[in-house]
Amino acid sequence: MRFTYYLKHHLDFQKKEIRDILITSLCLGFILSFRHWGGAYFDISVGIKNLIGMFLVALFSLLVVVLAQKLIALKKGYHARYKAWLLGLLIGLYICFVSDGDWYLFLPGGMIISAIELHRVAKERKLMMFKDKAFILFFGPFTFIVLAFLFRVLFTGGATNLLIEKAVLLNVALAIYTILPIPQLEALVPKLHFKETANLNGYEILYYSRSVYLFALVFIIALAVLLFITNIFYALLIALVLAAIIAFLFFFFRRLK
Repeated sequence: MRFTYYLKHHLDFQKKEIRDILITSLCLGFILSFRHWGGAYFDISVGIKNLIGMFLVALFSLLVVVLAQKLIALKKGYHARYKAWLLGLLIGLYICFVSDGDWYLFLPGGMIISAIELHRVAKERKLMMFKDKAFILFFGPFTFIVLAFLFRVLFTGGATNLLIEKAVLLNVALAIYTILPIPQLEALVPKLHFKETANLNGYEILYYSRSVYLFALVFIIALAVLLFITNIFYALLIALVLAAIIAFLFFFFRRLK
């Protein structure tokens, strides 16, 4: 009942959020299409066609992931909003140019999460909020992996389109990059006075819960590798067991200290 109410009154995309999603998608699409502006000779019509196609791939992937995190957030009583990391996107574009498109660095941005209803900030409630936020943020990289698998099914099913190939690459790369504990670097400078930061999901998860972060890191990276080796069932099972074992060992030895 409460979830239905939240869906009706709090599921939205703000203007700044839409702007950030479009900017991020354009940057990611440009990086993906950098080496596809014709064959031996530069062809602007081919390049623009590939740029538009890869922009749409990035836009679709980002919208699905942001929407998934918004829904999970609403389910737990929070509002989630995407914020682009402009410096991170510029760094990615710079790496693309200096490597002539051989290297991909995707540093998109992060989610700003806030409670819909104000609660009395008791110690137990604060701990629960940290766990809730870590869980919401985990669904970002996880959804990227799910999308990578779906695009891979299309690719292995005979759809050898360049866009499908790049969609797999983009979503696997975003899953791995966004689970890394990378902060919004310029926000670390006190004099700049940032009101909100666009830290990558991994950095925020690590801040909220180390054990959840360790589980998420191992699970996402293992799943990203296993998706290209075995089927989705075994990939999920192996990644889940491996992540659970490592997270348990971390928790166990931490309690011994």
